[in-house]
Amino acid sequence: MIFNLANPRGRMKWILDADIKGAFDNIGHEPLQRIIGFASGRELVRQWLKAGVIEDGSWKATDQGTPQGGVISPLLANIALHGMEEALGIRRGYKGRPNWKNRRSVVRYADDFVVFCESKEDAERAADELAIWLGQRGLEPSAEKTRIVHIREGFDFLGFNIRQYDIHDAPRGTKLYIQPSKASIAKFKARIRDEVLSLGGLNARVVINRLRPIIIGWGNYFRVAASNRAFHRLDHWLTWRLVRWVRRRHPKKSRRWQRKRYFGRFDVSRQDQGVFGDIETGQYLTRLGFLGIERHPMVRQGASPDDPALRAYWKDRLTKIPGSRISKRRTILIQSQRGHCPVCGDSLFNGEEVEEHHTILVKGHPEREYLKNIRLLHLFCHDQLHAKAGFARQRLGNDLLRDA
Repeated sequence: MIFNLANPRGRMKWILDADIKGAFDNIGHEPLQRIIGFASGRELVRQWLKAGVIEDGSWKATDQGTPQGGVISPLLANIALHGMEEALGIRRGYKGRPNWKNRRSVVRYADDFVVFCESKEDAERAADELAIWLGQRGLEPSAEKTRIVHIREGFDFLGFNIRQYDIHDAPRGTKLYIQPSKASIAKFKARIRDEVLSLGGLNARVVINRLRPIIIGWGNYFRVAASNRAFHRLDHWLTWRLVRWVRRRHPKKSRRWQRKRYFGRFDVSRQDQGVFGDIETGQYLTRLGFLGIERHPMVRQGASPDDPALRAYWKDRLTKIPGSRISKRRTILIQSQRGHCPVCGDSLFNGEEVEEHHTILVKGHPEREYLKNIRLLHLFCHDQLHAKAGFARQRLGNDLLRDA
């Protein structure tokens, strides 16, 4: 949605970058209960809101707001902010599709939202209208964080920076870039820095196991945008951070020894020579650049995963686009198997755990890890293939798998 509104073809160039002052802490209970109306469970919601909180061992009443971190708090915040589009005069067309005749558009995620307008004056009017509408719910915009900007100045939203840059050879003279914001990068660096400093004299395996989930999680979130430059700069920064860790751990060893011991081409499928790893186990730290950029394709209009009639659509979509949480290795295997388990013939995405089966049983065989000798099977199918089976039966099963 942000991409469609912020691209150079759009006519809404002014953005109201708004922030609600203490959204979760200041939601009014009475307005919220009026919105809920006579829905089932309304009394439980009222009791939950009035239950109070324990701070420093003492009970405190809750006359307003919903506790941050509460299970139902995000849902209640969405209920409280429901109707923002109508308050701004935005209408939906046929079957809820966006009506492009609107002169405004809003994009909201929980309590974070931005309003696209055609002029600065209209953005100022939208800010006044929102202030009145939020006041009816016990909320108010933050005067310090709410601002009106042009798309060429850029704005931050959900950790991304959205901005149009002047490009002389672009069709419209400008080009949209969505990339990690400076605040997100600074927060990532601070977390990595704290983690590395806390590891002290621990070994490389601990460093890898501690940092890998952080790097992969951050990279998977931002890989949908134009993050290549940010990824490579952060990889360079992280390498030097780990070089300093190695020097602190081995102050009397030579630079050559340190480099040979901790940095090398640990990932044999790539040409990167300076990858941080453990020479004893072969484990290495995944770089952000290894993740690559993966665009998120839009879901077809009205396609619900719970619609039985669209089961084939979702099965085909998952087969072609497994998702950023699946490695490239598994993506290739899924596509080669057309998303099916060769033992039972069912989809690999039926909710069961999936494991890799090697058609070459001898460990250490030079071709054992080749993709042509690996199959993805359901956990139960994999166990069934190996359980109480002699070597001959396993060999027969491998022959069947090769023919599948």
